[in-house]
Amino acid sequence: MNFIETINKINEVSGSGANVKPVIHFRMEILSRGKGAHRSVVGYAAYCAGTRLRDERDARLYNWSKRKDIIFSKIMLPKNAPRRYNDRKILWNEVEKVEKNKNAQLARTLVIALPSEFSADTQKRVVCNFVQEAFVTRGMCADINLHDNGTGNPHAHIILTMRSMDKDGNWIAKQRKIYEFDNNGQKIYDRTKKQYKCTIQKTNDWDNSTNVELWREKWAAVCNKEFERLGLRKRITHKSYQRQGCELLPTQHCGSASTAMERKGLRTKTGDVNRSIHLQNMKLISDMVSKTFQILMEKFKEMIQYFKKQISQESPEKALTICGELSLAFLNPEYEKPKLPQYTRSYRQYQRKYTRTHSRDFVPSL
Repeated sequence: MNFIETINKINEVSGSGANVKPVIHFRMEILSRGKGAHRSVVGYAAYCAGTRLRDERDARLYNWSKRKDIIFSKIMLPKNAPRRYNDRKILWNEVEKVEKNKNAQLARTLVIALPSEFSADTQKRVVCNFVQEAFVTRGMCADINLHDNGTGNPHAHIILTMRSMDKDGNWIAKQRKIYEFDNNGQKIYDRTKKQYKCTIQKTNDWDNSTNVELWREKWAAVCNKEFERLGLRKRITHKSYQRQGCELLPTQHCGSASTAMERKGLRTKTGDVNRSIHLQNMKLISDMVSKTFQILMEKFKEMIQYFKKQISQESPEKALTICGELSLAFLNPEYEKPKLPQYTRSYRQYQRKYTRTHSRDFVPSL
C-alpha cells in the first residue's frame, strides 16, 4: 500500500471524508538552442525515437539506434501539413532550417507518465487520441514515442512544433508587428528607441499560460475515463497535493541518468532529496495514525458509557443486540444512531429507593 492509499484509508476510518488522488506526471518544456541538454531538435527526436538522424544544419549525426525500450513511434500531422513530414528526418530538419536565431525556440517537448494498469495497446490508443484532440487539431505537428523498459515506468515523449502553417503547408512567422500610424497614414517614429512604434502580435495562442493547465486537466480526464471503462476504481488528477488539501510532499522527477546510477547503488542528489521526502511523508502518516487512534479511543469510551447506561436493566440477549447497534452508530459516522426505548423503573428499583428514603421496608397495599 502506497502513501496515498494509506492516507485515504486513515481518512476513511477517522471519518474525515477526504479522498486524495495520485497526481499525474506531465512535464512540458521548450527545447531551445540557447539552453538545455538537447540543443538540437533533430538530436532530441533521434533520442526519443531510438533511431539515427543527421542534423543537416551542422552535419552532426545522432545515433540512438541501440535503444531497446521504444515500443511505439508515430508522427501525427494536421490536414494542411505536407505529407513528406511523416518522415521524422525531413520534419525536424525543416524546423531547424526555418529557425534562424542562435537562441531560437525549436519545439515544445512533453513527457507523460502512462498508467501501468493500461495495456500497451491501450496506452498507444489513449496517447494518440489525446495528442490528436489537444494538439494536432490546433495545427501542431506531433512526434509521439512510447518508452517502456519493463521496470514499471512506461512513459510517452511528445515533440510538438511551435510555428503555424498556412493552407499550403508553409511555415509562417511566430509573430508579426502591428505598426502605429498618424493621421496622415504614416508610421510613427520613436526617437528614443530609434524605431517605429509597434506592438507584437503572436500568430497563435499556443504559448498562452493557461494552456498547460487545460492540457493537464484533459489528460487526467482521458485516463479517468479509461479507468472507468476498464472497471477500475483508481482515479488521478492534475491538481497538486496542496490543492487537494493534503500535506503529502511530492517527490522530484529523477531523470534517466540519476535513475541508472541509483539502480547501480550510487547515490545521487535527486535520490537523496526523494529519500528525505519519503521520510517526511512517513512521519506525516505516523502522526495521522496517532491522531486517528485517539479519535477512535474517544469514540469507544463514549460508546461504552452509553452502552452501560442503556442496557443495565436488560437481558443478555437484548444487551447483545443493543451493543451491535451502538457499535455501528459510533464507528460509522454515516450510520444513524437507533432511537432506544425509554425504560420505566422496575419494581425492585422502586422498592430499594423507598427503603433508602424512608428507612423501612416497602409494603405494597393490596
